[in-house]
Amino acid sequence: MSKSFLSFNDFFSQLNENSGSQKFSPDFTPHEEFHKYRWMIAPDGKWYYKIKDFKPCVLPKNPDFKKTLDPELQRVVHFLHAKKIPTTPSCSGHFNHPDEWAKNFDELNLECDRIKKEGIKLIDPEDGYAFLAKDSNYSLPWNKKSFVERATGHQKLGVLGFYDPGNFFAKKIFAERIPNSQVKKDGALTIFLTSPRSITELKECWSNFTECITKSPLSY
Repeated sequence: MSKSFLSFNDFFSQLNENSGSQKFSPDFTPHEEFHKYRWMIAPDGKWYYKIKDFKPCVLPKNPDFKKTLDPELQRVVHFLHAKKIPTTPSCSGHFNHPDEWAKNFDELNLECDRIKKEGIKLIDPEDGYAFLAKDSNYSLPWNKKSFVERATGHQKLGVLGFYDPGNFFAKKIFAERIPNSQVKKDGALTIFLTSPRSITELKECWSNFTECITKSPLSY
């Protein structure tokens, strides 16, 4: 007998059937693995939930997607998309005060209560796909103290991946030697990672990267 596979829509419709299994999570993820997840957010929320999803790297279908980009990434992402080059989930990095992360935790705690009771609607800003996250056994993976500590250390790092099968851009980034950054490959994807020590270095890093990409004449 042949093995049956869930369709994409059936996968999401069955997310909540097993309340003991958390298939969506707000937990931190290494930036070099951002592209391995689908990222979803509540309409009135500030924090993204992840779902393991090796979906193809494609251009966003949601016309409001650009509004979700960090300011430092807007120009380079707009450039790549105009050239029909898909990008992966991204983050420029942040240098927020711990008090701001404490407020984020309080908001996540409220969302936690809603998920356990009536559920909350989560939306993928890339394609507008939405589903109801509802789980009576749901809980946050950290307490407030550990969340603030994790967020404070995690926040400064940044990432942007994009389709680069011939390593055209990867070679140019390597040659540019942009400070506080590194480049990794995952198949056809080039992943640009940043690790600045200040907001000034963060802005300089993305500015240099943007110039490196946008001044490069495409050869394919």
